[in-house]
Amino acid sequence: MGGQAKFPIATKDLHYEVELAVALKGRRPAISADAAQTLIFGYAVALDMTRRDLQAEAKRLGRPWDMAKGF
Repeated sequence: MGGQAKFPIATKDLHYEVELAVALKGRRPAISADAAQTLIFGYAVALDMTRRDLQAEAKRLGRPWDMAKGF
């Protein structure tokens, strides 16, 4: 247990955030906030990591920056 996450070799600017993830047990288009609560399956802690240097370069070039998230 424990340890340290490996830093991606192709970045010099890695940002990370801890977020609350909500898992839904169904899919419905356009429902009220009260009705949406009936779809909650559970909650989890999520780690969002972004290569900001790659993201900024893609934005500057007008390209999709999903690779900054999906490394």
